[in-house]
Amino acid sequence: MKQSKCLLFFYLLFVSTAFAQKLEVLYAEIKPIADSTKYVPVLPASSNYDTLAKWIWKYDNGKALISQTEDSPYELKTYLVNKETNSLDKFTRYNMAKNDIYYNDYEKNETRHLTYFFDVKYLIQDKLPSFEWKKISQQKVILGYPCKLAMGRFYGIVFEAWYTEQIPISGGPRDFNGLPGLILEVKRNGKPYYQSLSIEFLANDVELKIEKPNPDEKAITIAEYYKKLLGVPFENYDKPLPRMDSLH
Repeated sequence: MKQSKCLLFFYLLFVSTAFAQKLEVLYAEIKPIADSTKYVPVLPASSNYDTLAKWIWKYDNGKALISQTEDSPYELKTYLVNKETNSLDKFTRYNMAKNDIYYNDYEKNETRHLTYFFDVKYLIQDKLPSFEWKKISQQKVILGYPCKLAMGRFYGIVFEAWYTEQIPISGGPRDFNGLPGLILEVKRNGKPYYQSLSIEFLANDVELKIEKPNPDEKAITIAEYYKKLLGVPFENYDKPLPRMDSLH
């Protein structure tokens, strides 16, 4: 009995310490290259998906700063063979989020996002998005961490998120949040979207600058952003979605 209590104490100590520690997680943002029914991927692509960008998630005391790494690709050129014509086609993908910065305050349920649409800068501040997560009875291991599956939706898009309760931080890549553990993998409408590449716990004396981007500038809401970008109110940008209880 004493041994069980002792093990429980050290487990709880580990969990609380891990939560308090500073973290850096490296994510790959994955995008489909082309229709696999029409094209055969050749080098440098090794599959029908490629890394569009690499993001570093820095966490300290309930706040996170997410930005792309310095070596994150800006322009991808992928060569594929057209099955119909047997010709070699080149696909170029542009990474428009190269200079994007996400600042998330998980305790205050607040996000501040600096983004660009071509050369136009937008500064957005709003509540963290609510994904209406539904937990699914599936599990797998990612980077040595046992993970559970949840499915959620946000304005026309269905997301699958794998999260680990061994790192009890309700965050993840970009502005994903709302689960009882760190999100390590995300699918978007059934296709790969974000994948964690590494997790590093940092010593408490390591200084991480978790600061709001452009703190002195006035920000707009997410609804105002979509209205400016698309010319329609944000609430009209929604699309019909399947019922959450129909997702398995």
